[in-house]
Amino acid sequence: KIVHEIEMDVGELSGVEYDALIFAFENAPKSEILKNVKLIINKIPVKAVCNSCKHEFEECDYYTPCPKCNSFDINIEQGKEFKIKSIKID
Repeated sequence: KIVHEIEMDVGELSGVEYDALIFAFENAPKSEILKNVKLIINKIPVKAVCNSCKHEFEECDYYTPCPKCNSFDINIEQGKEFKIKSIKID
């Protein structure tokens, strides 16, 4: 068996540095089944919803208030992901 591709979802708020992840992946020792594997990283942007006024917004972090009502009661719905989405193997 040979692994051809690993696809990952990595959110902007996951705490993962994309360049460091790529560097580690490229420089880690690989067995014969991983020697030509391609890493695909899907960068997942942040999306949040204010629990007070239901306004949806992007480009925020855990300490960003709602741009509409200034409430800090927000729910981050997307952008914390760090998962393997798929692996292609022969």
